Amino acid sequence: MMMTTQSSSLHYHVAGSTTTEDLLTPEPLTEAVLAESGPLLAILELYYVECLLSKQWQLRDKALQFIIQETKLNHLAGHDPLMVFR
Repeated sequence: MMMTTQSSSLHYHVAGSTTTEDLLTPEPLTEAVLAESGPLLAILELYYVECLLSKQWQLRDKALQFIIQETKLNHLAGHDPLMVFR
């Protein structure tokens, strides 16, 4: 995985990947939305929360695919995925 920085968000993608999702940037979240997103931010990085709440379906899909992958690998900040997503 390769990490690049654009604006205030971190972008993760596979090296050499040029998918549409890699070229899109999620909208910054407002303070109110950030406050409501506390439980998500406890287990996901800000970039994926921004993607999950994005107006762009490609970014929402990217976030969901990431959540599925992390759940399968049990990497969600050391939490049991069954407890996190109840």
